[in-house]
Amino acid sequence: MECPFVIQFHASPRGDHFDLMIAQGKTLATFELPCPPAKLARGEPLLIRRLADHRMDYLTYEGEISGGRGSCRIVDRGLAVGEFEGPRWQFELRGQGESSSFSLESLADGQWRLVKLKESTTEDTEEEESNGQRKSAD
Repeated sequence: MECPFVIQFHASPRGDHFDLMIAQGKTLATFELPCPPAKLARGEPLLIRRLADHRMDYLTYEGEISGGRGSCRIVDRGLAVGEFEGPRWQFELRGQGESSSFSLESLADGQWRLVKLKESTTEDTEEEESNGQRKSAD
């Protein structure tokens, strides 16, 4: 399944963080992260918190958030491709600057565990394609 996603930096009175939002039906499944997913080391688990689902407007919104809840700006956006059902999600974030695969597993009390499984940047893909097209100098 392909779903739009966005990662926003949220400057919040209760502490700055990043929000990962993945479209699920008519809302955005939203997770609070201390750092953007791109900064995770491969295989390193990160405990994150699921927040209330957000409106689809947040896929493109940047600016002040009503009610004195701070402001947000988009860090990355693109398509999330994978499986998003049940307590364990497996997906790839295909963003504007990076493409990485993740596992996201539901734990207790709204906690989830995010693990980067594989990383591939645009430069890596271009290099692999270039290497595959190189002719032998023999």
